[in-house]
Formats: sequence, structure tokens, C-alpha cells
Amino acid sequence: RGAVRRLRELKLPAPTIVEGRYDYESGATGLRTIVQQLGGAPDAVVCGNDVMAIGCIDVARHELKLSVPRHISVVGFDGVSASTWASYRLTTLRQPVQQMAEAAASMLISRIGVPQVPPEKRVFTAQFIDGATARLGSIQ
Repeated sequence: RGAVRRLRELKLPAPTIVEGRYDYESGATGLRTIVQQLGGAPDAVVCGNDVMAIGCIDVARHELKLSVPRHISVVGFDGVSASTWASYRLTTLRQPVQQMAEAAASMLISRIGVPQVPPEKRVFTAQFIDGATARLGSIQ
């Protein structure tokens, strides 16, 4: 939603959205589907997580013979350890997993003691990891 909102703010075309299962194959299949729908590779792909981004990158490089990021930018989201591997050096947003886990445990404990506690929403800020898979330029 954030990527779609930012594209709208920049007055860029609405993106092609393909749903996946947050696994490697979904990222690979997703890029193939996008290329088929568009009749060619998009400028960029924003994936729901890093594992999907890695699948997308592998299809771009090995099946479509595209250079990442020269021909296509790929961005992930979550900051898993594989995103730092030399073959990928993924541009991603690393989630504060420790903070999120502590908050979830705290919220659960408070609800066990007082079940009628109203629902609570907490928002966490991800850390931007400027990897080697995206041409970001002035859009940052």
C-alpha cells in the first residue's frame, strides 16, 4: 500500500499487482506473470518479502537475462539473512523483529490478565537497507 500511495503521489502509473504466498516460487512466478501481462519487464518490482525478491531476481537474471538493477530494480521487505548474501545484496526494509516480538508478548500477557482490554495497534519503523538491487535516484 505504501508503494502504491507513493507512486500516486509522484503521479506515476498504477502498478501491476500479483499476489503470492511469500515464498521463493511466488517471487519467480510473480515476475513471469508481470512480464507476460505487460509484454516486457517492468522498471521495478516491490516484493512482499525478501524471499520473494530473491525468486524474482533469479528469474530476472537467469531466465530473462536482465541485469539487476540496470534493467530492473527489485526491492524486498523484511531483512532476512539471505538478503545480505553477496549474490543478492538486496535493497530492502529490515523490520525490527525483536521489538515486534516483545510488543506481541506484552500485548498477549496484558490480554491474558484482562481479556476485555480493547484491541491495540502498534506501528514500527523499518530500517532502509540500501543494497545493490535498485536504482533509487531522486525518488527516495
